[in-house]
Amino acid sequence: MAQVVTVCEFCVKQQQDFFRLKLITGKTTTEKKKKCDFCKKPFRPELLRQYVLSGKGAK
Repeated sequence: MAQVVTVCEFCVKQQQDFFRLKLITGKTTTEKKKKCDFCKKPFRPELLRQYVLSGKGAK
């Protein structure tokens, strides 16, 4: 099952080995968070992006 997550660029590079992350380019109904979902560190909004997170084997 896929979910929408807010991730910093550092965590994207780390998590790509474990998960499939697809960048969301349009607007979503999911609120963009102020902290990264993986490292839980706060970042400025322009440094965080929303991705669709799914398992490596999922399509």
